[in-house]
Amino acid sequence: MTVHVVLLLGIVVIALIVFIGGWLPVDLVGLLVLSALSLLGYLSPEGALAGFSSPAVVTVWARKNIRNFLADEMFSW
Repeated sequence: MTVHVVLLLGIVVIALIVFIGGWLPVDLVGLLVLSALSLLGYLSPEGALAGFSSPAVVTVWARKNIRNFLADEMFSW
């Protein structure tokens, strides 16, 4: 196996362990994996950011932030 394959498998295995362990939020792990793949040259910067223009990603992000905002406002008193 080449160094690139070992690095890629390492990123995938570490991400799976952190996903299963639940030590970090899932969205943070996804962003860290995306950043690592982009920094190591597996993804181009355009390819790494292309998914953020998808309506599905924007909808999930908006729902999560609106839900967190409402929860904070409802239970802050």
